Amino acid sequence: MQIPATYTPKGVSFILHGRPKNVMKDHPAYEDIIAALKENDVELLEDITNISSFVAKITNGDVQLSDDEVRYKGTKVPEYLAVRMLEHNKEGLPIEPLCRFAEKLMQNPALDVREDLYKWMENGNMPVYPDGDFAAYKAVKTDFTPFNKGPYGQDQSVGKVVEMPRNEVVENRYETCAPGLHFCSYEYIPKIYSSESSNIIIVKINPADVLSLIHISEPTRRTPI
Repeated sequence: MQIPATYTPKGVSFILHGRPKNVMKDHPAYEDIIAALKENDVELLEDITNISSFVAKITNGDVQLSDDEVRYKGTKVPEYLAVRMLEHNKEGLPIEPLCRFAEKLMQNPALDVREDLYKWMENGNMPVYPDGDFAAYKAVKTDFTPFNKGPYGQDQSVGKVVEMPRNEVVENRYETCAPGLHFCSYEYIPKIYSSESSNIIIVKINPADVLSLIHISEPTRRTPI
């Protein structure tokens, strides 16, 4: 018996084992799902649409997703991020970027950063890239060097990779202008820099590299990494 399905410009809806499934075109396995529907391959559809199996597959089994929790290599992912991942799954939103983000975040040795980073990002409207890195912002001089150069005040123009030793970054979240590579939310930049004397750049950051976050109740303050 052919699997009943309706195809729309936004995606496809079908019934599998008596349960409705709605898959949007931005689903990372959308083409595979369409192929399985055309072939009436129930077994393949079960594998593709089982979000737990899908998450395990794209993370080589490192991230496990159940109905009520998310784990990375057996360790619970911080509650706030886990809730968001489960909500994305329930609402049919793309979950792969958050899985990649969780993988990288859980490699960060700073426990307080693991607990607070995603909430801090949400408060600052910082999106997640498909590879799990996230976007933040930084004001630099018109020549793309930082205002407070220090020993690592290198060129930060578009396309550059900027680094400094992790052990030279001050991890105290209450010391706002401590040594480190700083980033912030877009909304905070106008409070401290004028558009005439600076360039605003987007920085792509690996969550494993974040060392310190300004207190969570002040999400738009500068943050060293």
